[in-house]
Amino acid sequence: MAEMGKVFSKTFSSPWFLLKSRKNDKGFNRFATIISNKAVPKSTHRHFYKRFFASRLMLWPNLGKDCIIIASPRFESVTHEILDSQIEAALENILKK
Repeated sequence: MAEMGKVFSKTFSSPWFLLKSRKNDKGFNRFATIISNKAVPKSTHRHFYKRFFASRLMLWPNLGKDCIIIASPRFESVTHEILDSQIEAALENILKK
């Protein structure tokens, strides 16, 4: 996703994940989710959380952004409601910068 020479300029950090974003020239949003074995050991849970993030991020307005979400090792201890609120906070953070 990240082309050579381009860096992610905006970062949103929460205790459970890190979201990095930058402007793209495609005119539509693109997302990537990175959840390691250390953060979530079971593959079925990793796939669930990737779908969880994808379903939430598809609701974002078209900002023409590339975004990467990286789960922290404490990720599995969080509830879905807290994740929802953190995703909304990340969107607000990206919109205001």
